[in-house]
Amino acid sequence: MAVINSVDADVARRAFQQALTAHLPGVDGVEITDVRLSTTSGMSAETVLFDAAWHVAGKRLQRGLVARVAPAGPGLFFSYDLDLEAHVIGTLRDRAGVPAPEVLCYEDDSSLLGAPFFIMERLAGRTPADDPPFTATGWMYDLPPEQKRLALDNALAAMASVHRVDPAAVGLDDIGRYGSPDGDPLGAHIEHWQKAFAWASDGVPNPFVEAGFDWVKANRPTKAEPRVISWGDARIANVVFADDLSVSGLIDWEMVCLGSPELDLGWWFATLRLFSDAIGIPLPQGFPTRQETVSRYEDLTGFDVKYLHFYEVFAYLRLSVAMIRGARMLIAGGALPPDAGMEFNNPATRLLAEVTGATPPTGDSQYFIGNRH
Repeated sequence: MAVINSVDADVARRAFQQALTAHLPGVDGVEITDVRLSTTSGMSAETVLFDAAWHVAGKRLQRGLVARVAPAGPGLFFSYDLDLEAHVIGTLRDRAGVPAPEVLCYEDDSSLLGAPFFIMERLAGRTPADDPPFTATGWMYDLPPEQKRLALDNALAAMASVHRVDPAAVGLDDIGRYGSPDGDPLGAHIEHWQKAFAWASDGVPNPFVEAGFDWVKANRPTKAEPRVISWGDARIANVVFADDLSVSGLIDWEMVCLGSPELDLGWWFATLRLFSDAIGIPLPQGFPTRQETVSRYEDLTGFDVKYLHFYEVFAYLRLSVAMIRGARMLIAGGALPPDAGMEFNNPATRLLAEVTGATPPTGDSQYFIGNRH
């Protein structure tokens, strides 16, 4: 879900009907029912669930679908490209066999819903919730330890399947976003997040984030790394699990880019910490150790993991920047009081301060959990 939900169900119903009628060949009589907002995961683009029915060649078809809707105004992230997100998801599913949803259409006419959106299949299965967190309650928390381990291994294998894809072989070698392959894509990526920080903070100093940028610039890898398709928001809450704990699909690709495979691995570990020890909750029994995960990932991909600590810290930094914007959105939406200190004191800035040596924030840490609506 978004930080603050804004999609109106009736407006969405009409928009989805028009989009499917316009983009699906040979369909008529499109009906949209049971429109509802996702309420358990995600912090950025809005996710809208709905059912659809239509006729093709005289036959009635029914499907459960999902729409991803870009923010109508400034969102959590500095920039959005839903067209790219939809293109990557569809390509990886159709040409590389990566577990991902079928994309039915992308609609760029913002007059329909106030912002561009795309529609994809609703995968059979369930995702671990992040609000309340999967580390404290919910279906994954309730699994026996051996089944948790199986689920996490299947999720890691799905992520590895993305990294094994040759971008050029599937026509995705032009999604760089952060510079050309022969340039400095990591440097461009860091620069992008500095611009995002300036935008999110509106120039207000943040010593934790500033120390984080100093750290990543001083400690970044300087040797060439493999260049793969990076999922971006690579975390357990963005994995759809079938009943047998196999992976139905990977979702939320809005941060997709080309980069080191350790971008995703670092984000994976950072977000696990964000929902465990960073909020005072231990990882549930059955979750593999860090070393077990790294060894398994290396076996699955053939890559040697060399710079994981750097990429995990870079993830803390990017999460801290997102927290600034998220805190301001929650305050603007009335979910937090005007004097809330979340942009300075949250689990991500605390994790970042651990590494950079900055004096940790004092007082109670604040986070999205329990504050979105």
